[in-house]
Amino acid sequence: MNMTSSPLFSNGSSAPDVRSTSNDALSLLSSVALTEESINAAILHVRTLKSRRNSLLPISKLSAELLVRVFVSHSFQQPHGDGGRLGWITTTHVCRRWRQVALDNASLWTAINFNMGSKWAAEMLSRAGPRPLEVSLQGARSLGDWETVSHHLHHTRTMRLLYLHPEATGHITKILSMPAPILEELDIRFLDHQTSPNCRHLEVGNRLFTGQAPRLSRISLHRLANPWRFLPRGSLTTLHLVFKKSDLQKGTSTAISWENLMGFISDNQSIHQLSLDFCLPPPSSTWSLQHRAIELPRLHYLSLGGQGISVFKFLASIKFPQSVRLEVHSLSTRPTGADLHFLMALLSVHFGAPGSEPLQSFCLCFPGSSTKKLEIWARETSPQKSDTYSSDEYFTGWDELPRSRLHLTLESESEHSCDLRTFLRDVFFMLPIAKLKYLRLEVSDVFESGDWTAMFGRCTLVNDIEIMGRGFNTIAKALSTPGPPPATATPPVSAPTTAPTRTVVPPSITKPVHGFYLFPRFTRLSVAAVDLTRERAKNVPGHLLLEKLVTDRMRSDTPLTKVSILNCKFGPTRTQTLAKIRGTKVELEEDDTEPPATADRFRRPDNMHLVVFPRTCM
Repeated sequence: MNMTSSPLFSNGSSAPDVRSTSNDALSLLSSVALTEESINAAILHVRTLKSRRNSLLPISKLSAELLVRVFVSHSFQQPHGDGGRLGWITTTHVCRRWRQVALDNASLWTAINFNMGSKWAAEMLSRAGPRPLEVSLQGARSLGDWETVSHHLHHTRTMRLLYLHPEATGHITKILSMPAPILEELDIRFLDHQTSPNCRHLEVGNRLFTGQAPRLSRISLHRLANPWRFLPRGSLTTLHLVFKKSDLQKGTSTAISWENLMGFISDNQSIHQLSLDFCLPPPSSTWSLQHRAIELPRLHYLSLGGQGISVFKFLASIKFPQSVRLEVHSLSTRPTGADLHFLMALLSVHFGAPGSEPLQSFCLCFPGSSTKKLEIWARETSPQKSDTYSSDEYFTGWDELPRSRLHLTLESESEHSCDLRTFLRDVFFMLPIAKLKYLRLEVSDVFESGDWTAMFGRCTLVNDIEIMGRGFNTIAKALSTPGPPPATATPPVSAPTTAPTRTVVPPSITKPVHGFYLFPRFTRLSVAAVDLTRERAKNVPGHLLLEKLVTDRMRSDTPLTKVSILNCKFGPTRTQTLAKIRGTKVELEEDDTEPPATADRFRRPDNMHLVVFPRTCM
């Protein structure tokens, strides 16, 4: 076909030369390629210059061994895998040398976390090589992940299988039936499902890992039915057996006799941490306080949960150091509360023994008598608050303390159980709280102001008080109650003379003294998540009680130095109330936002939860 006669070129123009067009395109591509090479060369040159610059900096003088130590320390503070984040691995993106140092050290890659995905786990396994592994697997995983865990079990030192679905029972059973020659720690936790509320049964025989785990010393099992049959004896330093209260009621967690339990404890007297939550069996009828207590000299953490009489008798059956941290959840089924009184008497002896540290911080949570539950936290230290702390710092001060020495939960199971309100008064007579300095209260209005004086009247050193949620009105009334009037000075009797003499009374005696029965030395007050429009005592609004409390305390011998009002509901009286408080010349810290109308939202916001300690406290 003649292209020149084509209608496309009917205007007389000639068709382009195909060969010349192709040559131009090739020339253009060649130019682009040369330009790209020049760019890459320039980038390489810049990288070389940057590497040279980095090598001249002082930080580049650090040896590879010291960098590895820094990486290891950072890996403890920022572990990888939490929420899929890289954590400490981001340090390998700083420079080429740091990355190479990290890649050359296999010990940095031994923590295998499947939360980052199967590909990441495979890559880290290849970098770790034959080194001992710390394997962490959570949630629903693929068959390939389980096969990977099984394949590397022979050089796994720590294995944590957490929040597992019931479908993982078969995979767990297979792993626990294989040899684990260097395994030291095992942690298995199943996710609680409403469709499968029962404990999980594992058919692993009578010995874990067929008895071929000679180094296994730390075990944590959550809701595994009848774990006693396969637990090793004589080598455990940490044992956490955690069940729910419903498991205790069903009898699925107490598949061991009292004698066998005591025998198991006697075989593991070198244990450091022990948790037996809702798996204590009923005490044997042949057991008595005359039995010799089992000594656990290395124990520093003990968590117990179960019936009050079982908890009491277990504590009475062992002997542990004064410094041990206690978490006790006791259920009372007796109308008289005798089991709880026995338990508190035992705790008072333990904490009041000579040489024990006095309690300085105390936290009480008692929502009301209808809940039939109260919680107590106590510590030997108090929050260290500077004069310039912020709101968040003030309410997180408790969380920043070391873990509590005592976490006590008392609960009545039935309507015929003892009244915890009455029992609570007895608690404070048994615990050594005379030297408290910090107090945090979240208590309902079931108490009268006189009850507070009876419970905390001997705590004269308290200088820091936090009040949260309900119960503000009766506490405020108790804090505003003045103490006894000062004793009047009796003039000395003068000898009879012809002229009457004037007796001069020292100024220190004539000066009026404004004291208080309750907490006479407290100078810092914090009120949080309180509805001051609803809280009433004898038809007195809550905001008026707050005004009276601050005003009265500012006239005392130890006036308030700071008042924090956070997340409280005032309504239309907010501006007026805060103005009156400022008029007392006290330092006031308050947020300028009114909380939402929903009572539950502002009485217990997410950032003001009472501290809840993990069961597995390492």
